[in-house]
Amino acid sequence: MSLIALITDFSTRDWYVAEMKGAILGVDRNATIVDITHHTAPGDVRNAAFILAACMDSFPVATVFCAVADPGVGSVRRAIVARSDKYFFVGPDNGILSFALGRSAGVSVRTLDNVRFFRKAPLSATFHGRDIFAPAAAHLGAGLSFGSAGQPVDDYVRIDFPQPLVVGPSITAEVMAIDSFGNVVTSIASSQINHINAATADLVLPGGRHNIKRGDYYHCVAPGEPIIYGGSCGYIEIGINGGDAAKRFGVSVRERIELVFS
Repeated sequence: MSLIALITDFSTRDWYVAEMKGAILGVDRNATIVDITHHTAPGDVRNAAFILAACMDSFPVATVFCAVADPGVGSVRRAIVARSDKYFFVGPDNGILSFALGRSAGVSVRTLDNVRFFRKAPLSATFHGRDIFAPAAAHLGAGLSFGSAGQPVDDYVRIDFPQPLVVGPSITAEVMAIDSFGNVVTSIASSQINHINAATADLVLPGGRHNIKRGDYYHCVAPGEPIIYGGSCGYIEIGINGGDAAKRFGVSVRERIELVFS
C-alpha cells in the first residue's frame, strides 16, 4: 500500500485539498493519505520547504511527499519529481523540495513531463496540485517507474537555508515557522548552542529586549513565562508556558531575531 503525505498552502477552508485527495484516489483507491499541513504561510515556498524537511524523517521508507506552495503555477517553472535513498518527492521546481533534498542521500531529480503521470482530464493552468502533482504522487506510490517521469536534471531550484550569524555571545537567526500554539521556530539548530552554558538569553527585537530562561520543556518556567528550548524538529524555539510567544513578542515568519546569551 502506498503512503502519500501532503503539504500545501491551500488551507482547509476550500475544496482544493479534497480535490487533490480525489485525484490521488482516482489513481490508487487503496492509497493512504496523510496531511502534514495545509496551512503553510500562503505563497511562502521557504516556509513550506522548512516544514517538509523538519518532519519527513518521522515517515516510513518509500513515503511519497507531495508538496505544493506554487505562486508560479501555470508559468514556465518546471514540475519535478525526486528520489532519495528513502523517499519520493513531487512538486514545482521553485525550491519547495530543496531543504528536504539537501538533507537526503542518494538524490536523483527528474522533470515531470510524462503525461502518463497526469490527471486524465483537461489540465487547469491554475491547479497543478490536482492535475499534475497529486496524480503523479499516486502513480509513484503505485509503482509507475520514477525513471519514466522525465529527463534527469541537476539544475533544479535550490533555496539557501538562512544560516545563523554568530558573533561572540550573539546569534542572529530567522523565524522559520510559527506553530498553532504560537511557538517560534528559529533557524538555529539545537546542536549549535549545546556548548553554551548560559541559563538565559536576551531576545533582541526592534521593540525591545527580553531576558528569557533556557530549559528543556515548558514547565521549566512558571505559567505565562517565556522559555527558550530545543524543539522536537531539532531547532531552537521560543515559547511561553501556556501562552503564545509569537503574539507576546510580535514576531512573524521570516523575521530576523537576535539571541544574546549571558
